[in-house]
Amino acid sequence: VPGVLPGDTAEVDVPDQVQNRSAKARLIRVKEYSPDRVEPVCPYWQECGGCELIGLSYDAQLRIKMRHVRDALERIGGFKDGEDYVLRDILHSGKDGKMPLRYRNKAEFAISGSKVGYYKRGSHELLEIEDCLLVPRAAMDAVKTMQAELKPAQKYFRQITVRINHDDDMMLITSNSDGTITSDRRVLQDKIKTSAGILKTEVSPQSFYQVNTAQAERLYAEAK
Repeated sequence: VPGVLPGDTAEVDVPDQVQNRSAKARLIRVKEYSPDRVEPVCPYWQECGGCELIGLSYDAQLRIKMRHVRDALERIGGFKDGEDYVLRDILHSGKDGKMPLRYRNKAEFAISGSKVGYYKRGSHELLEIEDCLLVPRAAMDAVKTMQAELKPAQKYFRQITVRINHDDDMMLITSNSDGTITSDRRVLQDKIKTSAGILKTEVSPQSFYQVNTAQAERLYAEAK
């Protein structure tokens, strides 16, 4: 139900036809708000297609993520908690119970003419934004600099991807209307600090790289 968060009590309009054991309902009104609701730090959260849980406290977000993992293991996988697996608390980098911000080392922005932003939730309509609180400021500044060079009538550039490392070095990648991609560098060098030392990496334009570097470091530490 768009507009409703877990824990809310709401009056909704449910469609007659329900397919695949799920349905998308229309919100009529929220009768009682979840006690886990907080004032969202992002002004775009109601329209943007990302960060759907940003209107909840960070602890509540983590509980929901834990529930998703448990549901996948038990309902889909058929495993039993305590017998087949043990689900430990999420290792997170939040400070004082607050949601971490500016942590992503990669972000993808849609382009329409000279507008840059994200798609609105459930659509391909562009929502132009001035800032994304998950993206480092240096990376956002680079995106805005490129946006200033776009013409309102241009149709060639369709998407811009920015990747940033520990030292704020950046790689800018454009996806183009002819199916090609263009990058301003071949690789972006970065380092992951682990308990065993420094792991040096080279990130190419289309390679996978954990978007949360701090959490990647925790994952490696746990594995070791």
